[in-house]
Amino acid sequence: MRGRVMPLSGRLRWLVLFVALSALGGVWAVATPLYGVPDEPAHAVYSAAAVRGELFEPGDGNRVEVRVPADFAAAGAVPVCYAFQPEVPAGCAAAYPDVDGEASVVTTAGRYPPAYYLYAGLATFVDSGAQTVYLMRLLTAVLVGALLASATCSVLDRRRAPWTSLGLALAGTPMLFFFAGAVNPQAPEIAAAVLLWTSGAALLVTLRADPGRQLRLRDPLVRRVVVGAAVLSLARPLSLLWLALVVACLLGAFATAPALRAIVTSRAGVVGAVVVGITSLTTLGWVLVRDSLIQQDVPIFADLPFSQAVITAVEKADNEYREMIGVFGWRDNAAPGIAYVVFTLLLGSLLLVGSSGARRRQLAVLAALAGVVLLLPGVLDLSEYESSAFAWQGRYTLPIAVGVPLLLGFFADERGQRRVDLGVTVDHSMRRVALAFGAGLVVVHVAAFVGALNRNVHGVSGWWFVSQPGWVPPLPSWLLVAGCVVVCCSLAAGLVGVVGSQADRPAGGRSVRPPEQTGLGTGAAPVDRVDQSEATRR
Repeated sequence: MRGRVMPLSGRLRWLVLFVALSALGGVWAVATPLYGVPDEPAHAVYSAAAVRGELFEPGDGNRVEVRVPADFAAAGAVPVCYAFQPEVPAGCAAAYPDVDGEASVVTTAGRYPPAYYLYAGLATFVDSGAQTVYLMRLLTAVLVGALLASATCSVLDRRRAPWTSLGLALAGTPMLFFFAGAVNPQAPEIAAAVLLWTSGAALLVTLRADPGRQLRLRDPLVRRVVVGAAVLSLARPLSLLWLALVVACLLGAFATAPALRAIVTSRAGVVGAVVVGITSLTTLGWVLVRDSLIQQDVPIFADLPFSQAVITAVEKADNEYREMIGVFGWRDNAAPGIAYVVFTLLLGSLLLVGSSGARRRQLAVLAALAGVVLLLPGVLDLSEYESSAFAWQGRYTLPIAVGVPLLLGFFADERGQRRVDLGVTVDHSMRRVALAFGAGLVVVHVAAFVGALNRNVHGVSGWWFVSQPGWVPPLPSWLLVAGCVVVCCSLAAGLVGVVGSQADRPAGGRSVRPPEQTGLGTGAAPVDRVDQSEATRR
């Protein structure tokens, strides 16, 4: 009977996480005006076109004309009155049109890989009008919730990974959930990358500890690696680059010769490689045939000297960092300052612990990843700034940037394991560390959500109970805020509980002294070795 209870418990845990994480994207979906997300009109139009077979339409540059339901064609100008004008509430927009028939409309997303759009476009067969866009958003939130729930299970299955749990919590920035509540492939791409980072690292660490472990397709960890890599490869035109960088970092940080041999000689490894190879080649072929990387021609910096362009690219780095945490609306609404300050303090704390626990090889990988996160956006901007006007945004970097807190978490937990191997006792102060992280993340997410919702309702110059609402969301504002607070506090409480229980649990079957006898100052808690009885049951 015991062998039957464990899978049920795992499924229930995934379901609870899935509901909570999808709900967080869901409240963002309702709190954001229709087409109040960058490029959402273009992505919604392409979704409606893709499911109707409009996949290979010719175009002029990145502008592709498609035939879609007439309401999508008529709604393209909805956000114009408040986009890029943060002081203007979203209520100035005209009502979403309710018209019949089909019409031609231009979209700038019509050359992108179609997998996400075929999925989101299913909503257009269920309803019409504004409800269709909200349903598309909810489909996105559900997909992101499923990917992030699976990533969380990959961390929790390790049993003793408190710092990795905290790193995963930092990877889920408000910007991720803002796009999870939008019609846009950005959030699924980031969530798939998080799943690949966590599951890939967990698999390599497990194989390093137990090189004789037999990989099977029914192993949840193996399936999550394959799903994360496959979904990432299908998401967006640059996703193949992110896939290659993630795999390179994981192998550089955690791979050993026996672990690689176990992967390449197993049936599960071969099947997984074939699946990811097919999805990657499909996207590569699509990008080449459809010229998916073509940019809109915006030559406003065509005459800017290269030396000045370098300065402009460097000056953008600060704004790109804030965009990775949260800059909402049409990039016209920064989160409250406290969100950036608290998030940076939490990330800095993880950096101190994780970097002190890393081996030289791991530090080199971390430094290389940080260098890519910092320098690659500027390099790509400078390569075509004369025609694209420094178009890079911080959210584009998130699929690899989330690897920084995740790697730091794994490094810190590995340091804890080495201390246990040396007979050093477990640090039970992790519960206090988790409480600080949980409280800080609630502040970050709630402050970002309230700030974004207030901008939509009143504009950045107004405030509740002082200004008259200029936009009324589908659900009352107080209910949306309450929903965000409840979901964030629930996730934070789960984080504190998980990290606390991991810190209290003996590692590898060893006995540890009670809390009053422990004394590690770093708060690094060890990772379990493979539980042989569990491996036998599998």
